[in-house]
Amino acid sequence: MSDEAVREAYFLGQRHDDFMARLLSRYTRFLPPPSTGPHIYAVTFFTPFALLVQHSSRQLNYSAQQAAKDHHADDEIVSISIEILLTQSYGALITRPTSSRSGSPIGYQFRSSSFWRTFELRVFDGDEEITTDDLTGEPTYLCASEGGVAASQARSSISNYPQPPSAPTPPASTSLRPKAIPSPSTSTSPASANPSALCLTSATA
Repeated sequence: MSDEAVREAYFLGQRHDDFMARLLSRYTRFLPPPSTGPHIYAVTFFTPFALLVQHSSRQLNYSAQQAAKDHHADDEIVSISIEILLTQSYGALITRPTSSRSGSPIGYQFRSSSFWRTFELRVFDGDEEITTDDLTGEPTYLCASEGGVAASQARSSISNYPQPPSAPTPPASTSLRPKAIPSPSTSTSPASANPSALCLTSATA
């Protein structure tokens, strides 16, 4: 990012208004629900510019001079977050035998709160796959009608990716094409149940 872009990101973050919120929302793509399986609801791709806007908005007594000092071009990264919703066909309750004996009745248990770990996430810059070990996730809970608390969705975040050479800085030129493997028409599903995986491809508009 240029010094001018850093300065622009700083002032955008300091606005703390609807304009800033709308700007950051342009980095998120919302996806339609599938016919079956979990719903890959939203994918957020924050470029270094967007991350600096967000960082600036969270600081108190922050100056443009300090923002320029804090920025190091060699350390620029992109951050990706994927929001996964449970659905009627991939719900909070899963079936399991009540015992190991043959013919045992089927019981129910809550889906693990770490269900997001069963999804394989891959990121590409063009044809080149970019890898990182910095993958985190957290569930969102709701009170179940059957009693207890169950996970209803999860947000999986991938960060500390070095900025791809083709990753655009202006928000208007950032696009995502989430697709499933082995073909774009395959619905995304957990890696443990299906070998398909969610691929994120960064591209200029």
